[in-house]
Amino acid sequence: MSLEAFREAVLADAHATAAARLAAANREAADRLADARHEAAQLTTRAADEGRRGADRTARGVLAAARREARGAVLRARRDALAALAARTVELLADERTGEDLARLREALAERARRQLGDGVVVQPSPDGGVVAVDGGRSVDYRLATLVAREMDALGVDVEEAWQ
Repeated sequence: MSLEAFREAVLADAHATAAARLAAANREAADRLADARHEAAQLTTRAADEGRRGADRTARGVLAAARREARGAVLRARRDALAALAARTVELLADERTGEDLARLREALAERARRQLGDGVVVQPSPDGGVVAVDGGRSVDYRLATLVAREMDALGVDVEEAWQ
């Protein structure tokens, strides 16, 4: 298997895993947002009652706080879902790479590092299945966690659009 074919297979697997995790994260974020909206609605009702008794300014403050809290809950849910997705993707990739397959992956990554830094590079295997290579003051990080993070960053807007 060529490095490009391997990369495509790993990317396809990562994209499929990412899509499944993003769908789950979307559902979780939607549930959390619904809960937050429900809570905000309850707070709004209480605030309206207080407002009728002359505490209109307090009601606006409570509503704004509820909206901030709801938005914070959504953002935390998204952050947690993306972190879980990245961790699970690394875990799945590491679990699938054993024996000869792991050796081929590490050699392909080491070769990529040599092309980048030169033949004098010192390549160290990473516990997660990737490698880290150093040549003097220069280095490259091809740990699976780093590669997954780069791919998720490359998705960028696509990931954000998945939340909408």
